[in-house]
Amino acid sequence: MRNYTYLGGARFTVNNLFRSLRFDIDRLDMSWVDGEKPEFSRGLRVVDNDEVNTVTVDGEDGDNLIYSLTYIFSKEDGADNFRAATDEYLKVALETKEFLVTNQKKDPQGKPEVAESVLVKQDSHPESSRQIHSSQLFARLAECRRGMAYS
Repeated sequence: MRNYTYLGGARFTVNNLFRSLRFDIDRLDMSWVDGEKPEFSRGLRVVDNDEVNTVTVDGEDGDNLIYSLTYIFSKEDGADNFRAATDEYLKVALETKEFLVTNQKKDPQGKPEVAESVLVKQDSHPESSRQIHSSQLFARLAECRRGMAYS
């Protein structure tokens, strides 16, 4: 698999952050030498392999996507639960273009308005409310990715 792609004629380095059976999330970084800085120069790419859909996000949407992955990771126990919750979140996020997981709510009848995608566990463990930095998330995403390669 190559580690670069082209968007708008510019070459981007691709670093995979998350992979499941349905979705890939990649970080895209571009370096340029001459001319003006392109409109899109750094961000994230979400690939939906079932729907054959690719979305690039940057700025606030990119920040919301990383925050949401961190939030989901802090709420889920185990790589399989994290992957399942992330897949549900991404289905809704790509459909509604709402990348902040905490904005995905249920209506009064319990049906998803935008959709509630995170499987939140209510327990008394102090670890369930822990804070996690994005660097820790990337390290743990890499662990999940390695685990998927062996399964």
